[in-house]
Amino acid sequence: MSEELNIGSVDLAGMQQETERFDAQDSGGGKYGNNEMFVRMPEKEGAVQVRILPPSKGHKLYCKTRVHKINGRNVHCLKTRNEASGKWEGDCPICGYYRWLYTQVDKLEGEGDMAGANKKRAEAKLIKPIERTYFNVIDRDDDEAKPKILSVGVKLYAKIIRAFTGDKKFKQAPLGDITDWKGKTGRDLTIIKEIQSDGSNSYPNYDRSQFEQPSPLADKEGTLKLMENLHDLSALRNVKTEEFVKQQLAIYRGLISDQSVGFNPDEFDSEFKGAETQTAATSTSKVEEPVTAESLADAVAETNTNAEPEGKSVDVEDFYNELQGMGLDDDE
Repeated sequence: MSEELNIGSVDLAGMQQETERFDAQDSGGGKYGNNEMFVRMPEKEGAVQVRILPPSKGHKLYCKTRVHKINGRNVHCLKTRNEASGKWEGDCPICGYYRWLYTQVDKLEGEGDMAGANKKRAEAKLIKPIERTYFNVIDRDDDEAKPKILSVGVKLYAKIIRAFTGDKKFKQAPLGDITDWKGKTGRDLTIIKEIQSDGSNSYPNYDRSQFEQPSPLADKEGTLKLMENLHDLSALRNVKTEEFVKQQLAIYRGLISDQSVGFNPDEFDSEFKGAETQTAATSTSKVEEPVTAESLADAVAETNTNAEPEGKSVDVEDFYNELQGMGLDDDE
C-alpha cells in the first residue's frame, strides 16, 4: 500500500540519534519567497493544528538550516550540519564576527565597562545564527488540504523528534510514527503560541503544544494527492557564496553601501547639502577689501588663537572608528 502512495520510511535510528543529542545537551554536554506556502502562526496568542506529512521515497522528513538576520534579510549560514554530532561545522564570516563580538563583551566586562559590554552583546543578538527546521505539513484549518511548509525553532523541533522516540528522562513513551497516514499512530500536532515576558522583552512560547489522539491523515486518494505535491524542502536552504555573505557583513558594518536597495541617502543628502552650503556662502560673502599689513596681522593672530595645541591634533582614523562604534544600541 505504501509503495502505491510513494511513501518512504522515517529514519527512526536518526530520530534516536537526535534524542540522544538532546539528552547530552540537557546534561551539559528564492523559490520559496511566497508566504502562502508556509503555515502562518497567529500574530498574537493562539493555536494552529497541522499534520506532519511522511517523506517521499529517497527524501528526509525535514530539512535544517541556520539563518542570520542582517540588512533586513535572512542570510543562510555557510556552516553545514554534522548529522552525527548535530553540530554546525565550517566557516561563516557572520558567525566569525558574532563570536568576535562576544570576545569584546568579555574584554569590556573585564575592564569594568558594562555599558560597552551590553552594547556589544545587543549587537551580537541581532545577527546570531537562528536554527530553523522545515517540515511538509497540512494545515487542518485550510478549506482544501494541500502541502505547506512548517518552519519551527529548536524547542518545537525537539518536541516533534521526541514524539517518535519518547523521552527517557521524563519517562515519556514514544508515540510511534506520527506521520502514519492510516491513523494507527499518526497524529495531528496542535501548536499553541503564548506570549511571555521577561520584564523588558516579549517573546513567543510553544511549550504547551501537543500531539492529539491518533487519526487518519486522509483517505487513500487524498493521501496520494498530497504525496504528489510535497515541497522540496532541501531547496529552502538557499546558501549563497562566501563572497555574498562577506558583502552582507561589510554592508552591515558600514564599509560599503547596499547597492541592492537602489538608493543611497548619503549621496542624495550630499547633493543638496552641497547646494545649500554654496548658496549660504554666496549670500553671506562680503566685498573683498584690499590686503594690508594690519589685516594680515589680524589673520595670523586669529589663526594662532584657534590653532590646536601641540600634541592634541585630531586622529582622523580614531574619529572614524569612534563613529562606527556608535552604530547599534537596539536589541530577534
